[in-house]
Amino acid sequence: MVKFLCKLFVFTTMLLLLSIYVLPNKGLAKKPTTNSQNTQPYTLTIMHTNDSHARVEQRPRLATAVKEVRSQNPYSLLVDAGDVFYGTTYFDKYLGLADLWFMNNIHYDAMTFGNHEFDNGTGVLVNFVKEMTFPMVSANVNVSNDANLAPLFKNEISSNPVGGNIYPAIVKEVNGQKIGIIGLTTIYYSFPPIIFESPYTKASATVAALQQQGINKIIVISHLGITVDQKLATRVPGIDVIVGGHNHTAMPTPMVIANLEPTLIVQAGQYLQYLGLLNVTFDEKGVVTDQDGKLLKLSNYAQDPEAQAKVNEFKAGLYQ
Repeated sequence: MVKFLCKLFVFTTMLLLLSIYVLPNKGLAKKPTTNSQNTQPYTLTIMHTNDSHARVEQRPRLATAVKEVRSQNPYSLLVDAGDVFYGTTYFDKYLGLADLWFMNNIHYDAMTFGNHEFDNGTGVLVNFVKEMTFPMVSANVNVSNDANLAPLFKNEISSNPVGGNIYPAIVKEVNGQKIGIIGLTTIYYSFPPIIFESPYTKASATVAALQQQGINKIIVISHLGITVDQKLATRVPGIDVIVGGHNHTAMPTPMVIANLEPTLIVQAGQYLQYLGLLNVTFDEKGVVTDQDGKLLKLSNYAQDPEAQAKVNEFKAGLYQ
């Protein structure tokens, strides 16, 4: 009888322990699994820029670097974390459209607003956005009361985004995998009637909406600054990569926020001195398992001939 009771106790204890490890923890936000038939690791290359501030003469070197990376890593994205506007006579003359010619030409996938995009009013900004051949992503910049930008805002997460429009988030398919891209901008500026909403609240809601679509690889393009980026990574589960801007930080390697599921933060300095490059590997559940990030110094790259010819055109027109 004693032996039976001992065996029963051991069996019951084993069941209890098993239940602790097997039963789901309802308090944790688990990522959805997409493409469950594919159990192989998935690696994505992300190229990124931020705070270029009208450094048009750096664009030909950037074009060369982007072409080289794409030749080696065809499954890639190219994104910008804002503040293309303001800083040189090229902006004074062309109001961002000179920079945009090069951004369109090398096929950026997405950009978010920096605070300086609003410096000259939305009458200037709307002309920039309309000429974009890629989407602007912005989940926390409420443009609904602005007569210029409101018509360009599409309140949807688009899998087929159209250039010249503003979306809270988009979905890009890269090598058979769907990648969610969200945009966020610093709230510490005032440009009425634009309303800058909480990045934490809007990010949380947008991440949840992407996850409801089965998206488990999520990038935030952030013009919040490195301190807020770190808070965002800890407060909002489900973000895999934060491509940062705003405080012009050159991060030679990614910062890893060790959440239950890790979040990487990268930023590429200022003035197109660098192209940021991140290779990030995900498991089948969309969890980051490996990464290799660095900054490519653009002074080490030759000027792309087509892009340099266009710079010469813009330069000739500066004082006309």
